[in-house]
Amino acid sequence: MGKGPDAYCEAPAKAGHCFKIQESCFLRSKVTYGSRKAQINFLRLLSVLIRQEITIDCARYPAVSYFSDKPESIAVEFVGWNYKHIGSNSLNMIRILKDTCRESSRQSGSVVIEVSTSDNLKDLPIIDIKLTSLHNENEKVGIRFGKLCFE
Repeated sequence: MGKGPDAYCEAPAKAGHCFKIQESCFLRSKVTYGSRKAQINFLRLLSVLIRQEITIDCARYPAVSYFSDKPESIAVEFVGWNYKHIGSNSLNMIRILKDTCRESSRQSGSVVIEVSTSDNLKDLPIIDIKLTSLHNENEKVGIRFGKLCFE
């Protein structure tokens, strides 16, 4: 049996295991995890919550649309472990941790998004990302995967 990814425990108040995903991807590339499907499925069985951080590096690309300072839609769609599409139709699963892309005076910035679920744990982790609105060649986007936590 192959060695799984290294996991670390967060603070004692949040018991669980997190993987540091050190992967970046750009358009039309899927995410691979250093563990087998069975290992992730086993961690899922022991968990009541799964959360994953994704950073979108943007240059002149509004990744999130707001209405009265609340996220109204996002310009990305995540594809979950079970191939469920998670996007603007699933804002209850998405939390914006930081957004410097929305500042119109900036040429570049980043959006840190946390996707989490306790309802259907088969939705995570994210395996693919689709940009839903890339309008012109001046818009640039990069995607980095942060920690994936099973709690």
